[in-house]
Amino acid sequence: MPTSSGQEPKPTEILHVVILREMWGEFFTLQMDNGQTEELEPEEIRLWFKVRGADMDKMERVFDHVWNFGRAEVEIENPKTPPVTRLPYAPDI
Repeated sequence: MPTSSGQEPKPTEILHVVILREMWGEFFTLQMDNGQTEELEPEEIRLWFKVRGADMDKMERVFDHVWNFGRAEVEIENPKTPPVTRLPYAPDI
């Protein structure tokens, strides 16, 4: 639907992540819609979501749920792109 300025609104970008934890496991597994997976420790998962702009008050409750029950799904609207860390000797491509 066009806005008052006549332009189409931008579609909302959403990052959908499934968070898993095996019973008695020490790490979380993240599964993204593009097939990418990551295994992160509790402190690493907090940083992963914080960098992408998640509401960390809500995420703490989600982490507790996953820790106790093993699975949750999260959606972050308009996620931030994480900064790229370049090594001092990395080629400029």
